Amino acid sequence: MNDFEKFLKSVEVHLEGLDEKIKNKLDKLDSVINEKLKSRGFGWDADADRKAEENEKTYGEDSRVDVETIIINDEDGDGAGDYARYGEDSGGNSDAEKFEKIAPYMSEKSLHNMVWEFLYGDLEMNMVGILPFLCDEDISLLTKMLLKSEGETFKGLKVKDILPFAKDADIDEIFIKRAKTGYIDREMMPFVSDDCWHEIVKDYCKDEDSTLNMDELYPYLNDEDITLLFKTYLKRQKSHKKNKFGK
Repeated sequence: MNDFEKFLKSVEVHLEGLDEKIKNKLDKLDSVINEKLKSRGFGWDADADRKAEENEKTYGEDSRVDVETIIINDEDGDGAGDYARYGEDSGGNSDAEKFEKIAPYMSEKSLHNMVWEFLYGDLEMNMVGILPFLCDEDISLLTKMLLKSEGETFKGLKVKDILPFAKDADIDEIFIKRAKTGYIDREMMPFVSDDCWHEIVKDYCKDEDSTLNMDELYPYLNDEDITLLFKTYLKRQKSHKKNKFGK
């Protein structure tokens, strides 16, 4: 055996079982990430994956879409009832929890039906855990409903829950509406766009009677808006002195 063959043999020995070691490392990392996500209300459920696979074997390849559609749309409840009993027997989940469990396997259309039922129907559930799976259109529908609700809670869903997923325009609309009443939502501030901040600054500079506390907004303003505020403060101070001393 020459040196090159010895080298190849050495490499082969070192690589032996490496794929299994890598898989084990990734599985451990996968588990750690999942636990972190679960602590924040996200993550995935290994039991739910197993149940979905068993359900797919029982009902066929399209069972995931069929079952979710039944749960949302089937009025007679036959299919939904069968699936519900399956969930209760296995995990003892409540009706509301079943929707959270099935959401990761639902099609975009069925998720849209779920959002619609939540907004305009009788569906009661914790929508927070479903947000990562929704399309932009459905996130926007939820955001606009919160806007109609004056930004308050809607069926347990709060503005702060939807902020990481909402469009800038929808966030800005809620924030500006509140700001015009003199209320600054601190939880929304990191998500507000530069254009929105500029509109708020301009409105403040035009309205000398504004009660908005601008001091807490400075870290989020760009140079242009800071300069505009400085000039406004300077102009108002001169005006006040002139009125006070009559000069």
